[in-house]
Amino acid sequence: MTIDLHTPTCWKELTTEQLREVVELALMGLHREEYLLVLFCKFANVVMLVGSSTDPEAVKNRFRDSEGQEFELEDWQVAEFCGRLSFVLDEQMPMEVAWPWKWNRYLLATSFGDWFHADAQMLGFALDGNPERLKGAMKDLGDPPETLEPSDITLLLRWYECFKDYLQQTYPLVFQKAEPGANSPTTPIEARQNIMLMLNEGHPQDNEAIEKTNVHDVLAALQHKIEYAKQIEQQMSKHS
Repeated sequence: MTIDLHTPTCWKELTTEQLREVVELALMGLHREEYLLVLFCKFANVVMLVGSSTDPEAVKNRFRDSEGQEFELEDWQVAEFCGRLSFVLDEQMPMEVAWPWKWNRYLLATSFGDWFHADAQMLGFALDGNPERLKGAMKDLGDPPETLEPSDITLLLRWYECFKDYLQQTYPLVFQKAEPGANSPTTPIEARQNIMLMLNEGHPQDNEAIEKTNVHDVLAALQHKIEYAKQIEQQMSKHS
């Protein structure tokens, strides 16, 4: 009898359903070995048989596949299969994973206003933990949920952490990390005002158009403005 077992070996191989299983299991608080064993069973579509009370070791590594066939694995084989799945614990979830929502993972079709409001909602959730803020953020991004499961919350937060890292790498001058001892971060309202002042050329009536502009076009414009200002500052300092 030949049993062919397949499991993903990296984040990019996960399906949307498998990605949710990764998150849901993580919320159960299992030990590392338990977590990886359960994940192996789910991904390989097998059931681990429980030993009898008189001889629990008799079926220690005995499994049943989806066709009802029973088979045994050596300890080292179980360890190897579980080890292949350790990436879900040891590696940060990347941007390029199976996508469960309607909006583009890089927000390539999102307006600046919608992203900015969603970002404020995400910040609000970090401060007060109100899941309604996450529902609001998802609505801003284009996929309002009817319900919000714990796995949805975890997955959304993981994605947004990755997305913020992406923004910091793409627009480093716009998303500069605060220096130790710096003043308190500005509020979303103050941040919006500062952005508009940099881009509207003294014409506040243009603010609405900026809000409707693609978020990456706005951030790229801000990056350029800051770069240009730094160049001017450097030239002035050379001649002072």
